[in-house]
Amino acid sequence: MKNVIHFVRKSTISQELDHQENLLNDTSKQNGWVVVEVIRETISGTKKNEDRKGISRLQEVVNQGGIDLVVVWEISRISRSPRDFHNLLSFLHERKVGLYIKNLNLFTLTDDGKENHITSLILTLMSEISKMETLTLRERVKVSLNNLKQKGVVLGRPVGSKEDENKLIKKYPEVVKYIRKGLSIREVSKLTRISINTTNKISKIVNKSNILHNV
Repeated sequence: MKNVIHFVRKSTISQELDHQENLLNDTSKQNGWVVVEVIRETISGTKKNEDRKGISRLQEVVNQGGIDLVVVWEISRISRSPRDFHNLLSFLHERKVGLYIKNLNLFTLTDDGKENHITSLILTLMSEISKMETLTLRERVKVSLNNLKQKGVVLGRPVGSKEDENKLIKKYPEVVKYIRKGLSIREVSKLTRISINTTNKISKIVNKSNILHNV
């Protein structure tokens, strides 16, 4: 019987974690694995490991001992950066903890704790592909913006708007916190006693910031 950690990640507030969690729960149940902890993260997979609270928590739990396997739905849930992915995989393997990628049905360690070199090769390729997809998306966005400029569309925020947005974010930190947790505008407004109009403005700023970070 294996003790496992479920690791689930989404890039934006609008995405759901439930589907990932349900799939991983079914997998662990079918294999008789004991789920010690579920780590949930809402952040872009392109962020560095040291900037991700989910990865920090994963390392903390693994260092405590007693973990056999980290279970994720796909490789991009762990990282879209080949370098960070390999650093994390090395960290896990040094502690005899394997990684299981559900959608590929791949284990990075064999049952006797040895590194599965074929799996590592496949995951290296998948990680590089994931990185290429991110770079391609960024290039598409860049091309689209250039096309809009050529058509005479004015891009960017009005002068001074960025400062106004920053002031609004700093003035209502509680609103920002609940929005990032995925609560609705109406729920946040009730909890913080801030008007729906103001809450809606802050929500738009937060969501816009998430989109820009995840492109």
